Amino acid sequence: MHFLSLCLLFLFLACSQHKHIEVQIKKDIRIACLIGDSGNGLDASGDVITEMNKHQCDIVFILGDVIYNRGIDGLKDPELFEKLIIPFKDTIIDTPIFILLGNHDYKGNTKAWLNIKQVNQNLNFPHYYYIVRDRSNCFIAMDTNANFLEQLDWKSDIENLKCKNKIYLAHHPIISSGQHGDAYFINKYFINSMIPKNSLYIAGHEHHLSDEGSFGEGRIQLISGAGSKLRELAEKPQKWGESTKGFLKLVLSEDRVDYLFIGKRQNTFKTLYQSQFKLIK
Repeated sequence: MHFLSLCLLFLFLACSQHKHIEVQIKKDIRIACLIGDSGNGLDASGDVITEMNKHQCDIVFILGDVIYNRGIDGLKDPELFEKLIIPFKDTIIDTPIFILLGNHDYKGNTKAWLNIKQVNQNLNFPHYYYIVRDRSNCFIAMDTNANFLEQLDWKSDIENLKCKNKIYLAHHPIISSGQHGDAYFINKYFINSMIPKNSLYIAGHEHHLSDEGSFGEGRIQLISGAGSKLRELAEKPQKWGESTKGFLKLVLSEDRVDYLFIGKRQNTFKTLYQSQFKLIK
């Protein structure tokens, strides 16, 4: 079955046509904040977002499942305002938010997200997969729900990017200590194919925070999916993990990315775990 799937994949890859969407950020990105699975409304996500707003984020990424349980019908859907606009109302005053779609968002009208800037200019969904960059850093936002063939074709564009640092983002992890477990065959093949050696990959989907460690060839995966509701870990991660509400903070410099998991423990937000990813020139 796997062999047949691969044959079909390569057969259709020759016919795929990808888009190359690259968004240039004028301000250098020193601090990036990543929150996942936040789409349960203000009561569930408000404390995490309020804390995140204190950390001087130059840019925010929402790593999918923006609106539970079935995405949005359109830009006038009340769920959009209840579960995104209102919880992030202070963030979108002066911080750009870039959206990736999750499996729950794909249950709704995904095309509506392409016009989200009509609601607020700081809300961005340039395409289902895209690049956000400043002068040195490139964030590669991938779609792990669909559009696999287009993105495999897009890979050559990514390889030619002139960036000191490339950070890969998507909704689904490839390895996971959470209840969903490791990626199924298609996503496993896709993520392994898209992400080169010695890279940092960040996902959501699992409702916890974790440093999952290596998935081969110097590639490190982090999970930030604790933006609202939580699930217990199914097993101990390679490095660290905790089922607590919070987000991931990246501090970018010339030779490394410092990453800090900010989480809630005993009703107080603090840095629960931190490490660094050293860039290989």
